[in-house]
Amino acid sequence: MSADGQFTEQQIASAQAKIDARKRFESVFPLLVDELLSYLQSIGLPQNAIEWYKNVLPTSTNPG
Repeated sequence: MSADGQFTEQQIASAQAKIDARKRFESVFPLLVDELLSYLQSIGLPQNAIEWYKNVLPTSTNPG
């Protein structure tokens, strides 16, 4: 923040870049999950382990 309590253009740009990067990641994350689940099936991982991944992965990117 600048001396007058305002955010600088650089700070705003940096924050926006982080937001944009997260949106890009979130847009491809489902594809990564599908690829991982397909791979786990192809190597014969037990179904209960695959189900565990299905339940855990979608929530792993939620902040907090």
